[in-house]
Amino acid sequence: MINPEANADWPGRLPPEVEAFIRETVEMIHELDDTGLQEMTPLFYQHGYEQVRMSLQNLLKILGHDPDA
Repeated sequence: MINPEANADWPGRLPPEVEAFIRETVEMIHELDDTGLQEMTPLFYQHGYEQVRMSLQNLLKILGHDPDA
């Protein structure tokens, strides 16, 4: 999990761990988008949904929101 307080030390730019998280998330989305039709099974969608949900949850926490509240 990424520390949501980390940005306090980096005014005007993102902390390196947040930038890395964003790059990883973008790559994950590209991988999902590049999946062939024959590979788009129910398991693919379930796994893809969980990956996107976890990334969104972490992004919300970085932005100071608690998605579990």
